[in-house]
Amino acid sequence: MADGEYGSTTEVKAMLGISPTDTVDDTLIATFVTRGNRQTDNALAGYIDVPVLDANITDDLQTMSNNWASRMYSQFRHAFEKADQFKSTYNDVLKSTKNRHTAQRTTRRAIRAKTKDYLTEPMNSDPLLD
Repeated sequence: MADGEYGSTTEVKAMLGISPTDTVDDTLIATFVTRGNRQTDNALAGYIDVPVLDANITDDLQTMSNNWASRMYSQFRHAFEKADQFKSTYNDVLKSTKNRHTAQRTTRRAIRAKTKDYLTEPMNSDPLLD
């Protein structure tokens, strides 16, 4: 697997139930796989360095990229219910990957919310309700 290349046409075709010998949509699926790889990088960019070289999450990256590509292909073929299932799986894996990486001190990025003072004093009561 090259850096930043997580999904594969073969795996996406298997997920979609397309025969390996059916090559009609291979170019289209390959395009969606490339987009899935980029989407995976973009989704994780704020949490970990991309392209991801961490072998511990290779399976997650492949799952995310392949589900994104499968979703795009399903939408293209108007199989919207199937596309929603792939999107749901993608989002679940993305969430768990983000959670695991922000919990590890060695890979945590310095992304912290800044606490700002109130611009005005908070109201003690609502004058309209008094």
